[in-house]
Amino acid sequence: MSEKPVSLSDLAREFATASHSIFAPSSSAMWLTCAGSLIPNILADDVTIYEAAEGTVAHMVGDIWLRDGEEAAYALLGSVFVQEGFEIEIDEDMLAYIRDYVKFCYNVGKNYEHHFEQRVDLSRHMPIDKQGGTADHAACAPGHLVIDDLKFGTGIRVFAASDLADPRSLIDGEPNGNTQAMCYALGFFDEWDWFYSFQRITIRICQPRLNHFEVWETTREELLKFAEYLKVRAAAAWVKDAPRTPSPKGCLWCRVQDDCPAKIAWLEEAVDNCFTDLDATEGSYDKTAMVSISETVSDSLSVDVIKLKADPATLPLSALAKILPYRKSVEKWFAAIEERLVREIIENEADIPGWKMVQGRSNRVFPDEAKADRALRRKGLKKVDMYVTKMLSPAQMEEALHRVMKVSKSEAKEIVDAMSEKPLGSRTLVQANDKRLALPAAGDVFVDLDAEDTTLDDL
Repeated sequence: MSEKPVSLSDLAREFATASHSIFAPSSSAMWLTCAGSLIPNILADDVTIYEAAEGTVAHMVGDIWLRDGEEAAYALLGSVFVQEGFEIEIDEDMLAYIRDYVKFCYNVGKNYEHHFEQRVDLSRHMPIDKQGGTADHAACAPGHLVIDDLKFGTGIRVFAASDLADPRSLIDGEPNGNTQAMCYALGFFDEWDWFYSFQRITIRICQPRLNHFEVWETTREELLKFAEYLKVRAAAAWVKDAPRTPSPKGCLWCRVQDDCPAKIAWLEEAVDNCFTDLDATEGSYDKTAMVSISETVSDSLSVDVIKLKADPATLPLSALAKILPYRKSVEKWFAAIEERLVREIIENEADIPGWKMVQGRSNRVFPDEAKADRALRRKGLKKVDMYVTKMLSPAQMEEALHRVMKVSKSEAKEIVDAMSEKPLGSRTLVQANDKRLALPAAGDVFVDLDAEDTTLDDL
């Protein structure tokens, strides 16, 4: 956008001609839980990372394959697309993972009508017009709607629902189903229910590079409950200076989280309630509270932001349980701080108090291995003394089968799985909604913590 609008009406008009909706389904996990995040994120600078650009290209390839077939997709092999300033090459690996996605999309049964990269309109549920998003794939049949969402990234595992065994769209007033996919489902429901009379709605997440294929089913009634929730929460977000409500999901991709007073205060409260005088209500902070928080933390001597020195042994378990889900977003914050300091030193020769740039440690290498090989042989070493040969790992062997034998990713996994085994993983702390079985409180017998996720053959 050329200039930042100064009013909601200006903002709505400017985005009426933009390529993305203000209430984008892709960011719904943020603005549905934190009403105050919507407008600041719209006004923040749009920064695209390589992984997002790569995902955009992968979606394009998937659409071409679904519409025009495998030959049309493979005709792109070796092509380089410039996306958001990044050069993205379509290689064998990308096509292999897209093959798994295509197989996943068509694995719904017969007599389904397929829709690819379909724009859906959600305006009837929003406080402004021209709102919606683009669904990767949908399959419609009498009484049944299937929504497929392709996630090409590997950084964050995406789930179809918080509790796959529970068909409710909302649990204790919070979304259970994947909100992005639920928005797509609602858009298709609004457009096609008159014809198909949808009774079952299936949400499916396809994350092929993690071999993660997850399925959750809900009902017509539950989708309509989500529609009511969506309308209320969207209206709450379309308010200037709406309260902010930090949460692990909402903060993860928020563009303004690094200096968000509400997030700082929430984490502080979880540690020792040092902001209880700010009248926060269930973790929500209005404009007045955030101004007060900002004034408090602006003096570096007055408060330890996020209480990094607090000893976990001295904190109540309830506080630790609330803080831990924020680990990823806080780690991203520290990474962004380090990146900023490094950039200032390199580009602007900034003097950073207490810090300096040094040469990192490294290991010795042979710059010319062939030359080193000849010299060491003259010293009496033999090839067996100089080289280590070992079998590839199961994951590397899958890659070899795909690369050399042109076996698909899923078929390669089946072949290797038949001759490999997976030992018990180390004990790992996860949130209660993780689908893996909990370990017994005591004893020597443990279940497999790394139980396989749903695969294509399970569908």
